[in-house]
Amino acid sequence: MCLTIPHKIIKIKNGQALLGNGKSANLKLMPAKVGDYAFVKNGFVINTLDKIEAETTLSLINNAIKK
Repeated sequence: MCLTIPHKIIKIKNGQALLGNGKSANLKLMPAKVGDYAFVKNGFVINTLDKIEAETTLSLINNAIKK
């Protein structure tokens, strides 16, 4: 099983999303816009989330790590 965390898209240029962690991801598999949060796998955005979904997911992951 793989785990991916949501990353905020801060810029889009030439089909690539620049993420808040400084990396980029290809948008060929999933359309997205600046401000979306994205799940990235193997350099591709595979799903997008809104801010509330992303914050909930990050909170769940953080709580699981603390235990």
